[in-house]
Amino acid sequence: MKLKLKPGVKILNVAGLLFGSFSVTLQVQLMASFTSYLLEDRHDMTTQEAGEAVGELGTVSDIAAMLSELFLGALMDAVGRKLPSVIGLFIAGTGTLLSPVPSKMAGLYVLRIITNVGVLPLLWSPYMVDYIQRESLGLLAAYSTVIAHTAAIMSSTVAI
Repeated sequence: MKLKLKPGVKILNVAGLLFGSFSVTLQVQLMASFTSYLLEDRHDMTTQEAGEAVGELGTVSDIAAMLSELFLGALMDAVGRKLPSVIGLFIAGTGTLLSPVPSKMAGLYVLRIITNVGVLPLLWSPYMVDYIQRESLGLLAAYSTVIAHTAAIMSSTVAI
């Protein structure tokens, strides 16, 4: 199950892409998992209230990501993929690290939104077509999905 790379692309490039996919999936899943604990501890919510709030946070941040995706795609086509990816990961990391700080729900909404928007450049990556020949795109998508599911499992079992 060897990937057919485009000329000039090294397996290290593909490994970096897969690691990026792993990292952003792990980050989003961990944030979702830990939010319920934050709400119960810092906002004195019951488990039921925290569960409802996590659902609302997820919905709002997913809507923000959907609204941002077209702009981000056009931006990546205009300026390249690397700069938006690096900036997005920095923003997403900052949003995740600051998530325990807000004392009001509005702050959690803002941080969750910027985290979800920040991971977009690597989550549904346009890099695949840059790195892989057409006949290997399905295989790379499969590898990427396995990596993402591994990160999701790790975030919900190992990390917590």
